[in-house]
Amino acid sequence: MKKKFASSAIQTIALFVLLFFSIPSQAAKKAEFINTYSEHKTWLRLLHYKRKGNGWESEADHEAFFLSRDGKQNPRKELLALIEALEGDYEDVICRFPARTAWTISQLGLSEFGEFTCPKLEEWRSGFGKRQLSISLVSPYVTSPASIMGHTFLTFSGSTPSQKGLLSSSVNYAADTSTANESYRYIWNGLTGGFPGLIEKRPMFRRLRRYNENEGRDVWEYPLAFSPSEIEFIIDHLWEIKGDSFNYYFLNENCAYRVLTVLAIAKPELISVEGFSHLAIPLDTLKLIDNAGLIKSVTYWPSAERKLAQAISQYPKDQQILIRDIAKNKVSARAVDVIEKKTTRGEILQLSHRYLSHLIQDRRINPHTARQRIHLLNEEISALPPVKISYETPSENPLLSHESQRLSLSYVTNESSNMFDLEFRLAGHSFIDPSYGQPKDMSAEYIKIVLRGTENDNMQLHKLDFIDINSRPTFSSLFRRKSWGVRLGIERKNTDVRTEELTAVLSGNLGVTTKFLGNTVSFLGLFEGNIHKRQDEHFTADAGAALSIRKNLAFANYIIDLEHKKNTHFREMNHSAARISLSKYLGKYGSIVSTVESTHYEDDTSRTYSLGYRIYF
Repeated sequence: MKKKFASSAIQTIALFVLLFFSIPSQAAKKAEFINTYSEHKTWLRLLHYKRKGNGWESEADHEAFFLSRDGKQNPRKELLALIEALEGDYEDVICRFPARTAWTISQLGLSEFGEFTCPKLEEWRSGFGKRQLSISLVSPYVTSPASIMGHTFLTFSGSTPSQKGLLSSSVNYAADTSTANESYRYIWNGLTGGFPGLIEKRPMFRRLRRYNENEGRDVWEYPLAFSPSEIEFIIDHLWEIKGDSFNYYFLNENCAYRVLTVLAIAKPELISVEGFSHLAIPLDTLKLIDNAGLIKSVTYWPSAERKLAQAISQYPKDQQILIRDIAKNKVSARAVDVIEKKTTRGEILQLSHRYLSHLIQDRRINPHTARQRIHLLNEEISALPPVKISYETPSENPLLSHESQRLSLSYVTNESSNMFDLEFRLAGHSFIDPSYGQPKDMSAEYIKIVLRGTENDNMQLHKLDFIDINSRPTFSSLFRRKSWGVRLGIERKNTDVRTEELTAVLSGNLGVTTKFLGNTVSFLGLFEGNIHKRQDEHFTADAGAALSIRKNLAFANYIIDLEHKKNTHFREMNHSAARISLSKYLGKYGSIVSTVESTHYEDDTSRTYSLGYRIYF
């Protein structure tokens, strides 16, 4: 579809459309055209319509996105308004909405209409390469609620040197959060659509600098099977929505969803957006694109911190400490003189320089006080032979990870009864799930419901988690990352030694995680607030400590959890628990999980055993 218009094109188009529809015999043709194309998949995608009852409603939230006053709810009137605009001398509509105008004109059979210049639109188009379109997946960013599920963005590459590789143009869709100064307002606006969503364009190297270096996140780039004409169509549609056309929602109408809807306008038959109305996980949207056969390959961009940690780990422990101490100015750079090989001295100094940059980026050292240290390191490095530091950064392709939704059926037994649990999880990943392609230091589950059936055929709600997130980065003397977690839900639990009732729970943990004998070991402090129906007190709180040991293998994983908590209401009652879970993978679509748990309330001890089968879909 050509997008260049000449100054006489408006009259040409207007005359064509007018003649096409003005003759009496053609009036019916106009109605027929509207009936045929007002619910065409491409038209509905261009205006971002979704079914609402028996009608339609556009996801666009601002009037400027529509030509008709009723355009938000009526695709028929919006198409009619566009045709009527083309019947007159309406230059503005062609420059404002080049994608929808070009598509409509192509359906009318007018393929060539001269040249017409829209300076701002042409400037926008000229900044993009049109040879290759890619979608990138960014790993989760646990410090930001908007990015805790990950992120996706688009990259446009061309054939000229200024449009290739790191100079390619990338397009990002994100919330404009500049108006939210308080944390509670940030979260509330993000959940309720209180932020405008904005399209932002910048070179790929700047995008990677932000994600790889500033935020310490990995990026996977996937080239897509889109033709140059389809890429041009998408570029023009991005122009149409680059203002604040949409409100941003953290959970559904987020970056991943909007990127998916943009790609769907070029391939409406292959890309479906209907399954992400309530929750759009970036990895899930990417898998949908892959299942449509549109992903060709993958390029991995590891985070700067990952590369640095991997490079430092190749050296003996004493040299790792030397790297740290030189960067922190605990010892002079001359301390490397004791190392015999000049190349190793150069590597140690270079890694000290990079580690110092990491400390500055991590705000553990003031950049002003570190300026002199950086200068001295540069002088020492320049006096030694140049060296190239090698490191390996193996990556598991996230597309090969397990599916996000999970259905489980488990047999549960204890000393007094036999039960079964039916569990459904809407989205996420837990440490007991197959680990391939998933973050090894983070679990995040969204909307998990457990129904428990008893021998008396009673089925009741046992547990409902709205969100359960645990971040477990490895803490070391060089990389001081804290572990933390938060869970919000409803759970049937003991309010005294013998009684169970549904209790609202908000719990958290904070601590550190380390490696020991190949295991990942976490030491955590625990806090839990409970709201329940007890007449004497509706709120209680638990505090305690926990030890968690886990290991991921190629075919299975195990988790050992030990915890001890004291309830602030039942001051005589301490609660201790030990739990061992083992998961055997059955590919990425299933697993068998067995759990043994021992719970101790003062002098009362109970044991529970469970065996279950999980399906991922």
